[in-house]
Amino acid sequence: MFFRTIKMSSTNSLLPDEPSAEQLIFTENILSIMATALDQFGFKQRLVEVKKYSANIVFKRDKQYIRVNNSTYPTDYPYCYTVTLGEGTDADRLDYDWNPVAVWSLAKILGGKIDDSVYSMTTGPDFNAIIKQRIESATNDLLKYGITFLQGDLALFYQIREQLTAEREQRSKLDAINNGAIYITADELLSMLKREKKR
Repeated sequence: MFFRTIKMSSTNSLLPDEPSAEQLIFTENILSIMATALDQFGFKQRLVEVKKYSANIVFKRDKQYIRVNNSTYPTDYPYCYTVTLGEGTDADRLDYDWNPVAVWSLAKILGGKIDDSVYSMTTGPDFNAIIKQRIESATNDLLKYGITFLQGDLALFYQIREQLTAEREQRSKLDAINNGAIYITADELLSMLKREKKR
């Protein structure tokens, strides 16, 4: 198995930091369906991080990466997952603002149509069958709209990333209280500099 198995406490409930059954099922399907498709392009599993309310899976080839992550934390409803393409480091928090491009963004700009429900983590009683079908569809979206990226041609990726960077607001912010005791929020300088590099 690629990751920890679920552990139950004596009261038969999840321990605070243990992955939920849904997160384990999600991760197993990503590692059996999407990983197989990515392997033919040379992308190898680099990170699998599964928690109670989230999963973060990264595949990497040289400087390119594909990240799949989700959140089912109660305040993050409606629950969904994303598949993003990036170049460079996937470990730099400040780079998250500007580096990746979501597959649904690629589809939208390329004039394609993606079924939003494919990326939903909310399902009925047969979670395993439903999430498997959704990940198969997401893998098809990745192969269709991200094919040039997967083949190592980054020209379209750069073009779309530049367009999205110009439109998107910075997420990394600094909060402070100035001398007049007025609460202000400002863009984080290092994140701003990274944004300019992506333009």
